[in-house]
Amino acid sequence: MDLRERDGHNASQRAPARGAAGLVGLVGTIEDPATISRLVNLVGMVAAATTAGFGVLFFAFDEQVAGWSTLGLSFASLICWLVLVTGRLAGRVVVAVAVVTAASAANHIVVHVALGGFAHSGGYLFGGLVLTLMVGLALPRSATGLLALAYCGVAVALGLNEAGLAASRPAPAAPLSTILFVTVFTSAFFMLVPMFGYSLEQLAAERARAEALLLNILPETIAGRLKTRPGMIADRHEECSVVFADLVGFTAHSKGKDPAQIVGELNTIFSRFDAIAAKHRAEKIKTIGDGYLAACGLPDADPDHVAQACDLALAMVEAMPVLNSELGTHFQLRVGVNAGSAVAGIVGSSKFSYDVWGDMVNLASRLESTGTPGVVVTSAAVVSALQGRYTFQPLGAKDLKGEGMTELFAVVGAHRVV
Repeated sequence: MDLRERDGHNASQRAPARGAAGLVGLVGTIEDPATISRLVNLVGMVAAATTAGFGVLFFAFDEQVAGWSTLGLSFASLICWLVLVTGRLAGRVVVAVAVVTAASAANHIVVHVALGGFAHSGGYLFGGLVLTLMVGLALPRSATGLLALAYCGVAVALGLNEAGLAASRPAPAAPLSTILFVTVFTSAFFMLVPMFGYSLEQLAAERARAEALLLNILPETIAGRLKTRPGMIADRHEECSVVFADLVGFTAHSKGKDPAQIVGELNTIFSRFDAIAAKHRAEKIKTIGDGYLAACGLPDADPDHVAQACDLALAMVEAMPVLNSELGTHFQLRVGVNAGSAVAGIVGSSKFSYDVWGDMVNLASRLESTGTPGVVVTSAAVVSALQGRYTFQPLGAKDLKGEGMTELFAVVGAHRVV
């Protein structure tokens, strides 16, 4: 599966966005309301019970300020949980998470000061920072960033006053500091691992989407070169073919029509052409209004590029009756095919465009514009390259603008399956 297919597959599997990512991205990927409700219940109960347990621990070691502060956090968690489970979830989850996060940050600062600094509190302040970042994943990024920045600022200020805090009171009982140290750093580890994992998954997903978008704009070979060597890309291809196609009657058809209908019809037709081009190893270059330009033999060389171009053109013409039946339209296709040398590369610096230039390309355009609807018109160069393999019908000579008198031929078809 290439990147284009893989991205489309992933997009079909992603759940709709919910406005703000859930805890470690979990809530944002759940569709079932009952499952969301159970998750909220679980997180709420665990948060309230855990903080209440810390409060009991502080009271057991006669740390009254730390104990009441932690019970206050437990109470705030309980209230927010009840708000979520008794009311409508939509519109309240961000507020509830913000309250719990702010209360958690305040509690860790209070406990840090009450116990006499970082060492005496077993690194309790560090646990608060990790928990703030963890829970803050459910908040908008700006709010999480501001909260983390403020918390770090307070932590730095407290760290500079570590000696004063330690001297402000006797050291807590040794078992309390040990219990807090083990608990804080163990829980921090189990919170940081999924946070980093989620961040790496998000980065990988964003990179995959960027890769797929680039491949929708540029050929894979060119996209790879552009990533490794940014700058102008220009290549001469001595042997390649181009196919110009134009929808006859589309301009008149589109007058007075709904824009969505016009774009929808073009999308259906050109998407079908894209599939046909991929089948014949052709590179879609661009669409110009109701025109379609593709090339064979570039950016990667193809020894059978002329035959592939003719097969592509014939397949596009054969697809029109089916497309007209599906859309209820009566379009015809005018097509010109030519082979020879051309220059291809990237134009632009802000919106990349892979294009192809040269006399061979200009002649293909002239062949299309002077051709007959439903007929693939080509040049003597194509006839010479495919002599004996395809049947061609002479159309006589025409004076083409910028080209002079030119022999034209109609591609009838291949003598055998190629």
